[in-house]
Amino acid sequence: MPTVADIISINLVQELSGVQMSNKVYFRVDDLGDTPTSGTALVAIMTEYHDAIKAALAAAWTLVCGIYVNETAVEAKAIAFTTLVGTSIVDSHPQDQPLRLNRYGVSVAPAPVKIRTAGFNQSGVSEDFSSKGRINDTSEFLALRNFLRSQTIFGTGWTLTPQMKVREQTLPPFTFQFIPVEQCLINTQFKKLRSRKTNLCIA
Repeated sequence: MPTVADIISINLVQELSGVQMSNKVYFRVDDLGDTPTSGTALVAIMTEYHDAIKAALAAAWTLVCGIYVNETAVEAKAIAFTTLVGTSIVDSHPQDQPLRLNRYGVSVAPAPVKIRTAGFNQSGVSEDFSSKGRINDTSEFLALRNFLRSQTIFGTGWTLTPQMKVREQTLPPFTFQFIPVEQCLINTQFKKLRSRKTNLCIA
């Protein structure tokens, strides 16, 4: 289990029509609530994510597992398997054409202060939510935006603040900084990717 102020990463591994892809999100632990195990907290975070986006995703999309890693301290990795699916009855956009969300934060060290960005690509969005390759109504994705940008008290009592992992040097050895997500906005046009990376759910 982490301690307050630790940074944790959650890798959300998904499938769309049998093709795996993943998204990694980072959080700062602000409160441990009723101190559940990391595995229990992982399931609560995955459920929160699924609840935020399931209505916009086709039934061919499945959240297959999550991987928890403490980025700050030595702690055992936790893995949870699920079969949570999208609930839209309409087919999705192709796996390599995700909805793009852009997250923004402010890096304060080293100087100068600057705005940093990080992306989140959501595959599996139903065609019912778009026309001519653009989102019809961005308010349909407000719950996902809040998951990616707002401090949240999850079902276990853990209070987490979303973070961005940003690289501070352009040449090796690379150094990284975690900064709070200040805003998350939707790119209304679907993005064409060359590939989707994934991390398999193995111990």
